[in-house]
Amino acid sequence: MLSQRLQEFIAEYCSPEIEPEYVAEVLRGPSGAHYRDWLPRELFTAVQSRELNPETMGDLTGVAFDGQQRIDDWLRTVWPMWFTEPYPG
Repeated sequence: MLSQRLQEFIAEYCSPEIEPEYVAEVLRGPSGAHYRDWLPRELFTAVQSRELNPETMGDLTGVAFDGQQRIDDWLRTVWPMWFTEPYPG
């Protein structure tokens, strides 16, 4: 199950309307220190457990995702911008 804080991050920053470059700036900035402590690990776990599925992402972002492949492709794109670890999916 996704933690409350991961759900909140996804709802705020993972909509397709939010530019991933903006999120990268937030994560690298002073306010991003809070996220850097837990976000890579929790997002990694959610990816590995397939909890980031179209239904969950749609519920959290209000956007209908075409399928799991679209989410995986999007994560592969944003992951290197946000984190230094390789994409786990």
